[in-house]
Amino acid sequence: MGKWEMVRLGDVIIFDKQNVLPENISSEHFYIGLEDIEKETGNLATSLRLAIDCDIKSNKFLFNNDHILYGKLRPNLNKVASPEFIGVCSTYIYPLLPRKNISVKGYICAILKSKRFVYYASSKVTGINLPRVNEKTISDYIIPLPPLPIQQKIADILDRANALIEKRKAQIEKLDLLVKSQFIEMFGDPVTNPMGWEVMRLEQIADSRLGKMLDSKKQTGNNSYPYLANFNVQWFRFDLNRLGKMDFNEADRVEFALEYGDLLICEGGEVGRTAIWKGEIKDCYFQKALHRARCRKDICTPEFLAWALYYKAKTANFDGLVTSATIAHLTGEKLKRLSVQVPPLALQTQFAAFVERVEAQKAKMKQGLELMELEYKSLMQKCFNGELS
Repeated sequence: MGKWEMVRLGDVIIFDKQNVLPENISSEHFYIGLEDIEKETGNLATSLRLAIDCDIKSNKFLFNNDHILYGKLRPNLNKVASPEFIGVCSTYIYPLLPRKNISVKGYICAILKSKRFVYYASSKVTGINLPRVNEKTISDYIIPLPPLPIQQKIADILDRANALIEKRKAQIEKLDLLVKSQFIEMFGDPVTNPMGWEVMRLEQIADSRLGKMLDSKKQTGNNSYPYLANFNVQWFRFDLNRLGKMDFNEADRVEFALEYGDLLICEGGEVGRTAIWKGEIKDCYFQKALHRARCRKDICTPEFLAWALYYKAKTANFDGLVTSATIAHLTGEKLKRLSVQVPPLALQTQFAAFVERVEAQKAKMKQGLELMELEYKSLMQKCFNGELS
């Protein structure tokens, strides 16, 4: 089986910081900034930029396909990439070179991505505004080091498992694209309205209002209930992991109640970001940072309106109704005046049924993805504990 050793990470990698001046950057070099590395997965941006097209004005680090790119800024984001090309990277990124005949790139990459290392690095950061981890901290981390063949075997196993996870994510993304294309096929562009549907103001097809103002000084805790805030509403879904609570008396619980099919629309932040409430939890209300829109069932379906808002947000900035003197926001009165094309209800109902079928498929795929990700984490732990040697 071969002997496993416990060694310092700094004993098996080199911080290969080869500086390059802007004028010496080659036309063959791609540029990688922190923003080009996806957190957790380490996937690189799909549209990589040539360095000569990036107006680089300061020194950068060289890298090639032997390197691991480790984002030292905010290590909790877990930005670790394994490029297969040559380029230059931001100095917020360490190009790490595994020592030949000692360590395998894929194995070291997996160590750096592991939950244990992310926690370690995040607990050792310096700097308040730009928390970062330094070379000494990384070097002092103790890792299990099996013989090279076992390192390669572990790297291969984890690569295959990760490839299956990425394939499942791509399948889910395709389902999202399917809904987008179906909307345009059935209704045309909601901004230009090429099919000539009747146009109404939002207040004619839905009742809307803002949520309750949070006043921390008036909170007693006697009638405390969870509420949705801006960050809880994502496009077409809710993030219910961090729900706040505030007082809602009996009248409030009537006024700010949520019903199945209600749209929650962000008033600020990413203006117009929308999700459809489907009774995810009981006795939940909403804060003033959100609009609640309740469709008039004889005119409009929630699914149609949510996607119409998506296209209004992404392509037309809500027809210029967004106020942005300081922070962009969409007032209640302006939302009511928003123009919406209104196709026949029967057509909207067909679209809603299509969305429901796709969402059912997505839910199954996401359950499978969650299981695959749990299995991947378990697999990593077994690998590093020597259970798969």
